[in-house]
Amino acid sequence: MNFVVFTHVTHRSFDGKIYAYGPYVREMNLWVKEHDQLTIVSPFVEGVAPDPIESSFECLNIRFVRLPLFSFIDFNNGIKSLLLLPFLTFQIFRGLLSKGHLHFRLPGNVGLLSTILQVFFPFRKKTFKYAGNWHQTSLQPLSYRLQRLIAKNPLLTHNAQVLVYGKMTDDANHVVDFYTATYTENDKSEFALKPVSNDESIRLIYVGALSKGKRPLLAVQVLEALLKNNVHAQLYVCGDGPLLNTLVDYIREKNLESNVHLTGNIKRSDVDLLLQGSHFLLMPSKSEGWPKAVAEAMWWGCIPVATAISCIPKMLDYGSRGIIVNPDAPAMAAAIMELLNDFERSSKMRTEAMIWSRQYTLERMQKDIQRFLA
Repeated sequence: MNFVVFTHVTHRSFDGKIYAYGPYVREMNLWVKEHDQLTIVSPFVEGVAPDPIESSFECLNIRFVRLPLFSFIDFNNGIKSLLLLPFLTFQIFRGLLSKGHLHFRLPGNVGLLSTILQVFFPFRKKTFKYAGNWHQTSLQPLSYRLQRLIAKNPLLTHNAQVLVYGKMTDDANHVVDFYTATYTENDKSEFALKPVSNDESIRLIYVGALSKGKRPLLAVQVLEALLKNNVHAQLYVCGDGPLLNTLVDYIREKNLESNVHLTGNIKRSDVDLLLQGSHFLLMPSKSEGWPKAVAEAMWWGCIPVATAISCIPKMLDYGSRGIIVNPDAPAMAAAIMELLNDFERSSKMRTEAMIWSRQYTLERMQKDIQRFLA
């Protein structure tokens, strides 16, 4: 049986394998486990070595309906994308005509076009995975809102289930609350939690893209505020992106080189080791869907310090499994310092965070996915 995926994620072939963004590949391996063929409608490049954060597909029988890279982020790219629109439409229609289950990854450029075109295929069985912030009150681009509007409308999105992070009370029955898993049952290893105390040097960690919406500079400013309050702290920044040079310049200007460590994109196993040795995860994002970094930090007893966006308040049980803050460096630093002086509360928070996060394993996710494919 064939499984057809529509996604904006760029795939690459290298040394006989197909690679793409690691968390996406781990999830897709679960979706296609019971299928003998995978058809991917997406951008594709050949002969480029994978990034450390990319993984390879387990499925060996992969067919591509190739799309050129396109975007509407600025005027020039928008004009080029409009010129490509007839070809893009033709290729996506080819994918929609493929036999098998149709699966759409939203939000994104490919998601927008394929979500519009799937309206003309009402009797095909489909699933949609909306990985962004589903909350209707959140500020999002028009294209994201349009994808959400079409996906949630049962007249436009027929014979489908839409998997979201944080279902709203007024959503139709075909909209289903879901999650994302990273670890297996075998990953539930015991390890020694480093004490959270004002008497110890503490480690902070930021995991994610170095982009405007993630606010990585704010994470550095939280560290700076802690140092000014005589808290001994180190910050590890795991990720890469357009704000890298901005961070480097700020760290130099503020003489923070000995306290901030920029790792770039590193392997999943290396991130896990850093999380195991960290006390606090800084997540000051403007928008998230299911923030994998938060769930992964909780798995290892690392306390999230995060903004109240998307499903984060629910993940943190409104403050009992982590710290919910406004995106303000002094306020975030003050919340951390308060917890440093309360050993009982911090210990309970870490334990509850681990218990909650370790419910969501890849094995459980595999079983839940099968329900949508039955």
